[in-house]
Amino acid sequence: MTTTNKPCSHHWIIEPPNGPWSLGTCNKCKEIDAFKNSMPETSWTGPPKKGRDKKNEIVTKEEFLSQREPELSPSNGSKYKTEFKMKVVQEVSIYGRTEVRKKYKIPETTLRSWVKLYS
Repeated sequence: MTTTNKPCSHHWIIEPPNGPWSLGTCNKCKEIDAFKNSMPETSWTGPPKKGRDKKNEIVTKEEFLSQREPELSPSNGSKYKTEFKMKVVQEVSIYGRTEVRKKYKIPETTLRSWVKLYS
């Protein structure tokens, strides 16, 4: 008898919109992907205007994912790498739990457990 690996029928948990892309994590297999937040007729960034800095340039899906990868670690079943967790705990001691939780969109219970573990 042979076993076949069925592909995951993903159940995406997607971050709230905050720019042209949102990060999504499959609740089953922990795969990570990016999802576009705007309709083709609209855009998060309009045409370049004089004096506008380059931070509002349109970012491709690959660029967005590569910017987020250092803090994510789907391979070990955990959403975040240990280095990222430790960095967040250090920021909690400087800026406070509420500010850091909002900045990284981390649930309070998760942040509390990181502080307990890495403090």
